Amino acid sequence: MNYKSISDDRFQLITDFGIKIPRDYVHFQQIRDFKNRFGQTGYESIREKVYRIEEGFTDGKLARSSFRFRAGARCLVVIFQVMRDVSCLEALKFLQSLGADLVGGQGVTLLWPQAHSMIPEVRRVVSLDVRDNLPTVDITRPWDGPEKVEAYDTEERIGMPYIFRYSGGDIGFHFDPFDDGLDKSHCLACFKQQG
Repeated sequence: MNYKSISDDRFQLITDFGIKIPRDYVHFQQIRDFKNRFGQTGYESIREKVYRIEEGFTDGKLARSSFRFRAGARCLVVIFQVMRDVSCLEALKFLQSLGADLVGGQGVTLLWPQAHSMIPEVRRVVSLDVRDNLPTVDITRPWDGPEKVEAYDTEERIGMPYIFRYSGGDIGFHFDPFDDGLDKSHCLACFKQQG
């Protein structure tokens, strides 16, 4: 994957690093295992804590993916800053042109334990997959009602999973609507299993 010579004004390379897929990794229980291990209380050997995991962020909702990691394998992760508004289909074509492995929600759960300091702060780092593999979830978004009072509007949409590193170091796992696309508040995670 030759990502360092990319000249695409929509995506700017921020960082790259390697992770190792755990030897006990099982695709269909990765999110459950992650929640059991790190959950809401965090993990003693890692300073940052898991602040929030959306209710729909489950193995059942995220079971389908175009690619499944192999336990014990090494994986290259490249993170790109989104530089302007793009559709998720454009972002998928970009990832496919790099030969990326489309891994969905399981990918972002592997970033935090091994590379928490590499996750950009105050950015939504998205792990995309094709639309048909993404879950339908309730997405709660701030909404200004007619009285200009902040309320929350919940709607069921196709959700793209992302990890968010708050400025204080806490981590959250959330969904954004796939059909809304990406903007400058997003980064794009590119995964490529090695060997």
